[in-house]
Amino acid sequence: MRAHRRHRLCPPGWGHAGKPTPVPASSDLTGIGCTSATACYADGLQSDSSQSVVVSVGSGAPGSSIMIAGGKLVHMACVTGGDCLASGFNPTRGLLATIVNGVPGTVSVISSAYDIFAGTCVGAANCEIGGETRTVGLIIDSPV
Repeated sequence: MRAHRRHRLCPPGWGHAGKPTPVPASSDLTGIGCTSATACYADGLQSDSSQSVVVSVGSGAPGSSIMIAGGKLVHMACVTGGDCLASGFNPTRGLLATIVNGVPGTVSVISSAYDIFAGTCVGAANCEIGGETRTVGLIIDSPV
């Protein structure tokens, strides 16, 4: 009889969470992306859920919060040493917003999408974002 192996999602020593730090301006943070080992951005909903919030995160500590009207941002994809692309939805369409030097740009409504909720970037001109139209999945090619 073969011995059962334990499977791990992370190598030994990884995956030990630090102490949680509340972020007062938010009710939830659902997306996070990093531009370096010590500089990240998180997105989610503001405390009263009326608009989205983007929070800078430096070395694990939350920094300033910026509110964004127009829907809920739920995902963040960033380029190392560069900028980020936040994505999400409003009640009827998908949303994209660039984050340049920590400052969110204008939220763009993607009328062909119902929701945009996943993505990754490998360079400033090469981001792939995934979402749905209510009937089929979709991929959006978007530069940061």
